[in-house]
Amino acid sequence: MARPYIEDQICLSMRVGPSPEDVERRWWKIEQPRPSIALALRARIGSALGPATVDAVMRSLYAVIDPDAEDDVAADTVTVGEAAALQVFRRARSGKSLVALAEGETMDIAAGRLLAIASFVARAAGQRLDAALLLGEHERVADNLEYRWAKPSLLHRLLLDSGLRFGGSAKAPRYPSGRPGDDSPGAALFAAWNGGSVTTFVREVDVLVSGPDELLLLTVWALLHLWRPF
Repeated sequence: MARPYIEDQICLSMRVGPSPEDVERRWWKIEQPRPSIALALRARIGSALGPATVDAVMRSLYAVIDPDAEDDVAADTVTVGEAAALQVFRRARSGKSLVALAEGETMDIAAGRLLAIASFVARAAGQRLDAALLLGEHERVADNLEYRWAKPSLLHRLLLDSGLRFGGSAKAPRYPSGRPGDDSPGAALFAAWNGGSVTTFVREVDVLVSGPDELLLLTVWALLHLWRPF
């Protein structure tokens, strides 16, 4: 029996005007890498994160969280940020989307859950990360505006191996098909993913994301999805 794809989708609604209704929806989709690649990525990224960080994630996923418990966490037992983080861990254990696509949900709510995860794990781990290995090291190319990655980035590799897809900013997503003539908003990113070059893929990601904050959210999302049990 073929292994089913372990997918997740997120819609980040970003404010683009003065009114609360002035928002741009940004649809993204990922899938957990195939088992052999996921195992290798867990080992390499885990080494860069350090054992305390990985232990904090694993404790949260497998020990602290009861997947059958209610989504809400009592406010008098944990902080609001911790409650948001624990909700995401619960959803990971129960096989649900990590960030719920509730009707009318704004980016600050969806993003807040992912940032709470990063903060929660960082506090639990209490150690420095190997930033050069995780984030890579870039350098300018002489006599033009281009750059190259002097050291490969594990997190860029993770986004590539997670098949990051962009579904546009309409009310409903339209993901690339890969067929000739595909004019979907994420077609160029899909083509770069299909080409397999991390550098080309990252360049297309840079074109699509609204800034480093959105890229951070996508990376935290992919990291948690990599370690989720199903």
